[in-house]
Formats: sequence, C-alpha cells, structure tokens
Amino acid sequence: MTGAEAALLAAVGGLLNLDRAAVLQSMASRPLVGATVAGAVVGEAGLGLLCGALLELLWLLDLPVGASIPQDEALAGILAAVLAAAAPAGWSLYARAGAGVVLAVPFGVLGRWVDLRVRRGNEALAERALQDPAALGRCHWTGVARFFGAGAANVLAGTAAAAWVARPALAAAPPWVPAAAELTEALLPLVGAAAVLGATRPWSSWGLFAGGLAAGAGFGRWRRGAPWQP
Repeated sequence: MTGAEAALLAAVGGLLNLDRAAVLQSMASRPLVGATVAGAVVGEAGLGLLCGALLELLWLLDLPVGASIPQDEALAGILAAVLAAAAPAGWSLYARAGAGVVLAVPFGVLGRWVDLRVRRGNEALAERALQDPAALGRCHWTGVARFFGAGAANVLAGTAAAAWVARPALAAAPPWVPAAAELTEALLPLVGAAAVLGATRPWSSWGLFAGGLAAGAGFGRWRRGAPWQP
C-alpha cells in the first residue's frame, strides 16, 4: 500500500466516523459502503464489497442511536477490505474475505473504545460552552475535529497493522489457514442471519428468513452451481 492510499483511507475513515453520529448519519458509514470504498482505494473493489456484505449482515441492527454506542462498524468495514487485500493473492476470494472480516472485528471493538473517550472529552467541551456561550462555535468545531481525527487515526493504525503484521503473517501461514478462512466466510452469513433473527420479532423475522432462503436457493439453481462458487 502506498502512502497516498493510506492517506486517502485515513480521510475516508475520518469522514465516515463523522457520519456515524457526529454530523449527518446518512448511513454512508455502514460496512457495506466503507468496505467497498476502501477496497476500491486499494484496487480490490469486489473483495471490499464481499467483506462489507458479510459485516453488514452481522451488524445490521446495531446503530449508534441515542445512548447506544455499538462496535465501530465503519472502521471494521474499511479495515476488513484492507486486511483482506493484504492476504496472499493465491488465496481464493472467499478465503481472503473471511480472513479480512475476522481480523477486522477486533478493530471494531477498539473503535468503540476510542469513540467513548472522544465523547467524554466532548462532554467537557459542552460544559465549557455552557459557561462561556461565546465559545460555543469553537467548541462545536473542536468536537467535530476530534471525531474526524479519531476516525483517521484508527484507520492509519489498522493499515499499519495490515502492512507490518497481517501481510507477513498471512504470507507465512500454513495451508490450513486459508481453508479455515474460507470455511469461516461460508459460515458468516448464517451467523449474521442468526443475529438478525435474534434481534427482531420472531413472528415476522422467520418469514423474512424463509423468503430469503428460498430466493437464495433459486438464485443458486439459476446459476447451475453452488451459490458460493464464482
């Protein structure tokens, strides 16, 4: 990865971190979007799209609304694509996606921890603005800059880990690792479906699940092969 790509990814991370809760909440920060954009930046748009789809299903109902602060899905989406792209080119598309998603999930947890610290720091800004109303505008933009900086720094840390740790480790991995990563990728949609079913009303979710299963089976038959085959 070049320095220009890392800088662009950091900028994307900062913008998507703003979109999560601080500025727009336009849903551009969802993993499907972030992973696809990050994949395009590193020349692996299709791989990024697959990573984003897997993460989107896992965290479909986790939204930063009100007091709820979920895992940082924007950061995980970006880094899933970056980490998947760091896997050896000889691995299958699905093994690379599985490895990228698994390695990116802990960064989602880290991103939530950073998010909490930024919010607590911004609480002090709110207190300052209450005491000095003239400083309201400056405090507001300082809080926005903190969210942007945190998102950018998180992505830079993740890209550094991908370049210096994940890439050589995956290159030296024994043959069972890509096989396990491919199996993991195949199971992730089932895990995601279970997460969605567990968080929605059972009398409606099971009907949706059955409809999606039937649609997927029909699509696989139309392709005349297993749905996971390229």
